[in-house]
Amino acid sequence: MSTQASRARRSPRIVVLGGGIGGLAVAIALHKAGLDVRVHERAALLGDVGAGLVLWANAMRVLRELGLADEVIRHGEATRRGEVRRHDGRVLASSLPGELDAEMGVPTVAIHRAALHRALLSALPEGTVRLGSRCDRIEERGNVVGLCFADGSSDEGDLLVGADGIHSLVRRHLFPDAQPRYSGYTAWRGATPTRQGAEGGLSTESWGRGQRFGVIRLDLERVYWFATANTPEGHPVAQQDRRSHLLQRFGNWHQPIPALLEQTDTADILQNDIHDLPPMERWSRGRITFLGDAA
Repeated sequence: MSTQASRARRSPRIVVLGGGIGGLAVAIALHKAGLDVRVHERAALLGDVGAGLVLWANAMRVLRELGLADEVIRHGEATRRGEVRRHDGRVLASSLPGELDAEMGVPTVAIHRAALHRALLSALPEGTVRLGSRCDRIEERGNVVGLCFADGSSDEGDLLVGADGIHSLVRRHLFPDAQPRYSGYTAWRGATPTRQGAEGGLSTESWGRGQRFGVIRLDLERVYWFATANTPEGHPVAQQDRRSHLLQRFGNWHQPIPALLEQTDTADILQNDIHDLPPMERWSRGRITFLGDAA
């Protein structure tokens, strides 16, 4: 039988570049549809990477379709109300996500990124995700898309899905002029191990002049927080100085903000300059598409 004939008879093979939240979610959906899918992730190990996420009810509805909503709810904290506050704690606005939750039939949930990632990974057959796959080059060869990796290995599929983040190789391959732009602010994030100080089910974001601080409980043991400040690009605070730097910025803000910073190990504080993309008219071309932060 010719290669062309055998390809016509078998299920299409989809290669996903990027094993984060978006890459694993699309791989689960493709697998459930009966398609042959492989995920390539550049990280050599998967650990407790990241901090917190809030999954609004529309995202939870997708997880329900993937069969994972109950597990995510079990490992997270349902969010029942939200508040926007001033830096001194005065409430400026409040919201109840209940209407959206009722429409979608699932709650809004705060969860640690690592817990969500483990839930997604567990839904894929063993061997679907290949670690340590740093892709250097994409080749379009007739009816297949080829990936060439830094270790000399390669793979190919009938379709390629790029889920490889804001600095996506897949996006650069398709649309090299679509470049990330600096949003004007940097962000720090942490997950503080504490049972005190942050009410379960309440999401808050406090505003100051050119600065914000958000707080939400992830589970009984941990509180997720993030802080932003309008700053020039490319000036990260040294790891050992991050807690003291944030206490200088936010130490006189309302509780539990100073207490959370005091209880967070400076080695566990993440910092990233925030980038986005100008709106794009297309996310696909031929046998290649991309999603998530790549888009």
